[in-house]
This record gives sequence, structure tokens and C-alpha cells, in this order.
Amino acid sequence: MTTAREARLRRHWDEEAEGFDRHIAPLERRFLAASREWVADRARGDVLEVAVGTGLNLPHYRDDVRLTAVDLSHGMLDVARQKAGASERPIAFAVGDGQRLPFQDRSFDAVVCTFSLCGFIDHERGVSEMARVLRPGGTILPAGPRTSGGPPWPRPSRAGRRCRSRP
Repeated sequence: MTTAREARLRRHWDEEAEGFDRHIAPLERRFLAASREWVADRARGDVLEVAVGTGLNLPHYRDDVRLTAVDLSHGMLDVARQKAGASERPIAFAVGDGQRLPFQDRSFDAVVCTFSLCGFIDHERGVSEMARVLRPGGTILPAGPRTSGGPPWPRPSRAGRRCRSRP
């Protein structure tokens, strides 16, 4: 079930999709790109990227990763698909809410979520969903802005630190 707030978020990101990369470029160069590389390089096996957005992480994944990408916004996924089309990596794309992931329990070896968890209506539910779809021994790889009011350079989110690995 989609709430009115979720529908507004979807419309917002659909409208922002085409200009998003251009808009975020200065912040991306200065603060975010290194974290994207660091996180994506650590993802192994069957990987789910939650809130893939326009696919800014896509070029950083290792060649042997089997990637599934999910986002709430059709517009963001369209831009990510265009980027993926330029590469030889097969990527499965799905529209979905990170708080209600459309995947079976224990489906992925790693779950990546970069600079997106702060946009979830319910952060804890989002992290719980990531943990649900993670296989035993898998890893959640988050990156996000500081939650303490400091500068926006990346560090693992507080919620993500609690469950980086599933036992």
C-alpha cells in the first residue's frame, strides 16, 4: 500500500531524475565519490543496491558482482538503466520501496545503500528490510551523511552500524 507521503516522494524523485546528477555534481566530487568507490568495492556475490537512484554507484562495482538495483522512483531507475546500458554488466532493476523490499528472505550476499537512508520515512524499518533479505554471513554496506549535525562527508549511518553483518 502506498501512502500519500510515499506517492509525493515518488513524484518528487521522478521529477528530479533527469537533472539530479548535474545538481549533485559538486557535492559528489568533493564528498561522495570516494565513499561510493569504497562501499561498492566491498560488495561481493549477489548484491542488492537499495535506493539506487540514478546509478552513481554502478561504475564502482567489481566485475564479478551480480547486481540487483531497486528504487522507489521510475524516473531515477530510467536514468540508472541508461547508465547500465553503456556497460556490459547485466543488472536487474526493480521498482520498490526500501521499507518493503520485493525480495525473498536471505536473497543477497550484500546490501548497499548510499546516501539514501536519510530519505526513508522509517529508517529502522529500512534497515530491518535490508537485514531480512541478507544471507547469513552477508554484509550491509551503508554510507550516509553525519547525523550529528557535522559536515556532510560520509560515514556509515548509525542504523546501518547496528547490523553490518547478519550472523
